[in-house]
Amino acid sequence: MKIQREHNIRHVKICARGFFTFLTLFILNKTFAIDIERFEHLNSSDGLSQNSVLSIFCDHKGFMWLGTFDGLNRYDGYTFKILKAQPGVDHTLTNNRVNRIWEDERKFLWVTTYDGYIHWYHPAREEFSTIPFYYRSEEEKNSSYSCFFQNTKDEVWIGTNNSGIYQLSFDSLQTLINLITIPGNRRIFVFSII
Repeated sequence: MKIQREHNIRHVKICARGFFTFLTLFILNKTFAIDIERFEHLNSSDGLSQNSVLSIFCDHKGFMWLGTFDGLNRYDGYTFKILKAQPGVDHTLTNNRVNRIWEDERKFLWVTTYDGYIHWYHPAREEFSTIPFYYRSEEEKNSSYSCFFQNTKDEVWIGTNNSGIYQLSFDSLQTLINLITIPGNRRIFVFSII
């Protein structure tokens, strides 16, 4: 009988510990939980250019930018604006497959495409500039972006795998005022800028 009583007391203690552990975890979970106020599933039937999304970025204005296999999509919370490559047309993407999206200190939106080019977006003109320059020469056309470094708010360095290093300088109006290709750096593969 004494053994049974000790067993019952041990069982009650274990159950009590389990209950208090559960209660503590339940309270902590409710205290630190984040409630999702709104969840939406968006796809091509909602206006997205393609359902395979490779990259997502939220810019300083709150727009969601989505890189897909079929263009760059800007989502304002209601509708999509789709930006695509237009072969033979300057100031568009060179390829519709957008791999990476980010914003620099000047709030320029930068994207890389599957063909290895880097593009920066001019929202006022709704057009892109491309590095290396796709339509300038065969050497640059056959080159691709390899690294990005923002030295100051007004200066960006871009390394490529075939046409060297580009230094871009911008003025207070966010206009490209100086683009330097470092002399004698042709056919140099740049993998990192520190």
